[in-house]
Amino acid sequence: MMDGKPPPLSVEGGGGGAEGEGKPSPRPKAKRGEEATPQRSTIGPHNIEPLVFAERVSAATIEGNSIALSKILHKAGIRSLKEDCASLRSSLLPLHRAVSGFHFHGNKRLLVSTLVTLLNYGADIAQCDHYGNTITAKAIQTCTNSAVLPVLKLLLKSGAPVGVANSEGDMPIHAEMKRLRRDSAAVVELLVAYGADINAADRFGDTPWKIFMKQVSSGKVPPYGAKMLRTLLESGSAISSAADVNAAEALVARQATA
Repeated sequence: MMDGKPPPLSVEGGGGGAEGEGKPSPRPKAKRGEEATPQRSTIGPHNIEPLVFAERVSAATIEGNSIALSKILHKAGIRSLKEDCASLRSSLLPLHRAVSGFHFHGNKRLLVSTLVTLLNYGADIAQCDHYGNTITAKAIQTCTNSAVLPVLKLLLKSGAPVGVANSEGDMPIHAEMKRLRRDSAAVVELLVAYGADINAADRFGDTPWKIFMKQVSSGKVPPYGAKMLRTLLESGSAISSAADVNAAEALVARQATA
């Protein structure tokens, strides 16, 4: 239970200084021959000031405080973050901020709870950040091995995209292949199950199989590389020759016993 209630959100024009705080600032009159300055857009049916709203939502989201987040959204009268907050589309990025918040609190339960709240309030599951990262890619980049699977399962079940490349030319499947951690095989299987192309190439022309082979050749494959090799083959990776498979199996086996 939170201690007290979140402070009330400012209305349009509020929050200037102590004097006249909370009251709309008078709009300057346009001089003859000049067009009047258009009013700023507001958020939700209660005309909440956009920047104040964004700051409150972002703070609660990054902290993983789904209770405070629900109160803020409810008090603002938000029914759909995607539709009611269109003017903040490029800056709010609530799902991305929730995942980024995992860096601070490191709590898988808080992250999932916050994502559920945001999705229930209509957060845009297809939104990308300034680097072109979908929420799927952001989760793969940010989440630890213990958190990545439950977070991805929630996001993919909610319609998160799997085939969008970021500004570096990487799709989520490429990002996971380049990390190659304990649960990478399960992550790749999950992505493929939701439509990811196992043979998609990045900007260098490397497919997941080629990325894996480069790692094997450089000696970077950890002991669980054998599981990834099996996943890639069973998922339909395009292999140039049987010799490649034999070479990969031999190298993985050698590294596993090293």
